Amino acid sequence: SIMAALAQCVRYGTGLLRCTGRSRLLTATCQPATAVRACLLSTTPAASKKVKGLLFDFDGTLTHTDDVHIAAWKQYFQLLGPTPRLEGLSDHDFLSFLSGKHNDEILKECYPEMSVDELALHGWEKEALFRRLSADLEPLAGLLDFIAWTEDNNIRRCMVTNAPRENVDFMLEQIGLEDCFPRSLQILGDECSNPKPHPAPYLAGLELLGLESSEALAFEDSLTGVASSTSAGIRTVGVATTQLPERLTEAGVTLVIEDYYDQRLYDIAAE
Repeated sequence: SIMAALAQCVRYGTGLLRCTGRSRLLTATCQPATAVRACLLSTTPAASKKVKGLLFDFDGTLTHTDDVHIAAWKQYFQLLGPTPRLEGLSDHDFLSFLSGKHNDEILKECYPEMSVDELALHGWEKEALFRRLSADLEPLAGLLDFIAWTEDNNIRRCMVTNAPRENVDFMLEQIGLEDCFPRSLQILGDECSNPKPHPAPYLAGLELLGLESSEALAFEDSLTGVASSTSAGIRTVGVATTQLPERLTEAGVTLVIEDYYDQRLYDIAAE
C-alpha cells in the first residue's frame, strides 16, 4: 500500500543512492520523490521484463565461506573472551546470528562496551584472520557454467556485497573470478551511504548496470541481503547455503536454489 511504502521511506530515509568507490565514481542522491518511488518498488511488484542483468552477493552466493567465517569468529571470540550472547548456540544458530551482519554490529551485540575505534580494529583483525584461513575457496557448483551462459546471452552482471574490499580482492583471486567481477563491476556496502539491509547497494547496482529493477535478478543467501534486494524492487534468487529454503521463501525470494546447476535458474533468467 501507499502508506506501507511511505513508512518504509521513513525507515530507510531519502538518501537511497549515494555510493563512491576507489575504482569508480558512482554518486547519486535521491530526492524525496525518488525515494518514495524506490520504496514503492518494494511494495508493488513490477511487471517482469526480459532479464538484462544479474546482481550477485559474494559470501555464500559466489563461494561457500560459512565454515571459514565460523572458524575465524570462534577463534577471535576466544581471544576477546566469553560473552553471554553466544552461550549455548549450535553451529547453525551461530551462523544464523552472523549471517549478513557487519562486523561492528556483531561485535557491538556481543561486547556493548566497545568503542567505535575498538569495533573497527577488531573487525579488521577478524577479517585478516579469515583471509589467513581461506586457502581452499572454490566457486559454488555450476557457477562458472552459469556465468558462461549469461555471457553467451549478453546478460550484464555486477557484484553487490557487504564484504570489505580486502576480502573481495582476496576471494575473487582465490576462486578465479577477478576478471568476471573487476572493481568497475563491484558495489561494496561500506562504500555506500548505507550497507545491506538498506536498499542503497542494490539501487547503486541497478544504476551501474543502467537497468530498471524489473529487468534484473539478484542472488542472495542471507536474510539481510534479501531484504536489501527486494526493497530495491528486484526479483531475488535465494541460494540456500546459509539459510533454510523456507526462511528464504518467507523473506520474499522468487526462487530457491542449492547450486547453479538448477535448470529453473536458467528458465527464469531466460524469461
